[in-house]
Formats: sequence, C-alpha cells, structure tokens
Amino acid sequence: MASGSNKDDSSYLYAMFLDLKEQILETGQKIEKFLQVPFNNNIDEAYLNVETVSLRTKFED
Repeated sequence: MASGSNKDDSSYLYAMFLDLKEQILETGQKIEKFLQVPFNNNIDEAYLNVETVSLRTKFED
C-alpha cells in the first residue's frame, strides 16, 4: 500500500514539475519579447542578458 502511495506521490510531483517547466518556458518567452534578447532556458544566461540590456539602456540614455 505504501508503494502505491509513493507512486501516486511521484506522479503528482512529476505533473507539478511539468507544469512548472511550462510556466518557466512561457515566462522566458515573455522576457524574450519584452527585452528583445534570446532566452535559451539557461537562467544564469537570461540573468546576464537582463544585466546587459539594463547596462546598455543606462549608457544609451
């Protein structure tokens, strides 16, 4: 009975993971459109792109 419960838990967690992954991809697409920089699912690189855009904007003003 415990193994059935664990299987249910893992299925639930996997479904949550897939939902979260989809939300991250959707958010990435919104970031990409807003900042006009590519978002390649690498959070660190996306952060660097944001920093680059903000620095570029600062110097252009």
